Amino acid sequence: RMAAAAESVSVEPPTATAGTALTQALAAAVEDDPEGPAVVAGENALSYQDLDARSSRLARVLIARGCGPGAGVGMRLDRGMEAVIATWAVLKTGAAVVPVDTLDTALPDDLQTKVGLTLGDPPTGTLDWLALDDPAVIAEIAAESPRLVTYAHRTRALRGTDPAFVGAQVLSYDDLATAAGRLRARTELTFESRTFQHGSPQSPAALIEVVAAGSVGASVVLVGADGALTESLADEWVTHLVTDRTGLDALDPTALEDLHAVVLDNGVGAVPAGPWADVAAIVEFAELLGSE
Repeated sequence: RMAAAAESVSVEPPTATAGTALTQALAAAVEDDPEGPAVVAGENALSYQDLDARSSRLARVLIARGCGPGAGVGMRLDRGMEAVIATWAVLKTGAAVVPVDTLDTALPDDLQTKVGLTLGDPPTGTLDWLALDDPAVIAEIAAESPRLVTYAHRTRALRGTDPAFVGAQVLSYDDLATAAGRLRARTELTFESRTFQHGSPQSPAALIEVVAAGSVGASVVLVGADGALTESLADEWVTHLVTDRTGLDALDPTALEDLHAVVLDNGVGAVPAGPWADVAAIVEFAELLGSE
């Protein structure tokens, strides 16, 4: 009877949710079109295959330092290819993206944040900062395997309630999956879409853009700081814009012939009267979160 009782006791993995399957959705996009452009910057492009490989290598470096579900990874990166790679890497570990401006605030007591990702000279502080352009760090990352990172590599099983983003607001993995799914559905985001986020890279909207685009094989567009932004976005055929109030005031939608959808970041309020109202799909950031 004791043997029978022992056999009946087993450790079940957490119930699968959209949040726990988030990185599987990213992996599926890689399999669908590995050579497709994941990040585009003018004449340069990072394919989904390369994004997957580079983020897997970085994820293994982070996991070796104890990053995983229930932990945070500091992010001090402007919008760019390295930021997209780092975001994918953190999500593969199951840890939370913690923007650098959040590190000086009171973080949740149960969130351990010991490692940070940056470019250039690391900031002073208590974190173990990995400068992604440091030759020693580059060599360490390159030595890791580019193969798929699975649940078996994580420090523990990922739960849908684990934090995925800890900033001005906290998003769980389930919250992030829900927001990305709604963005895809309400803006008709597809593998042919090209996205651009105007605003702070510390905003949760930046994370949701990367996840939503990655889950369907769309392209995240990067543009230089110089030059007219409207002209740059038009030249890159941007179809989906995530923007703050400054973006609405600075851009001319009549010149963006390919623009199909606009997602309004927190605090934007209503779309101003005029040509913005002619965009096919306009979604407020709050619509992507919370219960329906």
